[in-house]
Amino acid sequence: MLSLSPVWWLPFKNNAEGLELSQFKSMLFYTIYDIVKYVYLIYSEWYVSRMNMGTVLAYLSELETHNEREWDHANKKRYQEANAVFEALLQQLILQIDKTDPGILHNNPKDLTFILVRDTRFSYDKSPYNPSLRAHISSAGKLPVPVGYYIKIQPANRSFLGGGLFADMFKDATEMVRNYIVKHSDNGSRLLRINRFRSCSQLKAHA
Repeated sequence: MLSLSPVWWLPFKNNAEGLELSQFKSMLFYTIYDIVKYVYLIYSEWYVSRMNMGTVLAYLSELETHNEREWDHANKKRYQEANAVFEALLQQLILQIDKTDPGILHNNPKDLTFILVRDTRFSYDKSPYNPSLRAHISSAGKLPVPVGYYIKIQPANRSFLGGGLFADMFKDATEMVRNYIVKHSDNGSRLLRINRFRSCSQLKAHA
């Protein structure tokens, strides 16, 4: 049973006086919603701190060295532990991104990750696994359209966190981005005039 502490309940009670039942229910929902979101944040921070990220990187490093199914099957428990930490990290990201982009809060971290198994049908590299933990966060889950946030954890200083469109081969995605840029050209111009952005960004185009 969930009970509201006086710190949460008193301002809630004062604000709720005189409201209709439907408004009261809505206010109660969002109050409980904020509590649950806060608990998720505390739990995910605890879980990530409980297992050092170095342990995750060690597992991925060994997977890269022993990139074979036999080794993977023998170390399945290590993968599960590393993946649990990665999902907890994703939950932290989602809750922090929610402060400026509320369209992604409904996502479950389990639904955002990519599998380790590689598709080697048309690749010269026949190693069965991609030794990295990857995820894409957007309002449509891990689908590349619309744009979102991409994170990759990989040893040897190859981890990456970024935002934008990572699958520019999709026609509808590039068309969406181009139309937005044209419609909001003033915002783009202001962004390009920021020295800090220009110093750490590189604009590329494909014919």
